[in-house]
Amino acid sequence: MNQLLRDMARIQRDRLDLLDNEQADLAKFLTPVQRAQYLGLQEQVRRRVEEVRDRPAFMNDSTAPPGGFGMRGRGRRPPPQ
Repeated sequence: MNQLLRDMARIQRDRLDLLDNEQADLAKFLTPVQRAQYLGLQEQVRRRVEEVRDRPAFMNDSTAPPGGFGMRGRGRRPPPQ
């Protein structure tokens, strides 16, 4: 159990280090506002993936509305048959 707790703490530190390094790299070519927008976009994608993952299995592509679920299908017409 102790080893699992140490591993969990190490993984969390590694994740924070990765985030810091990513932000430093992004700062080389993105403005602070762009970096904040990028983080917001990442969060939206993360939430969308969770929604799709947690969707019941019976809601497959055959039950999807025209254009699919989410932003992609909003305001678009289905492709011609």
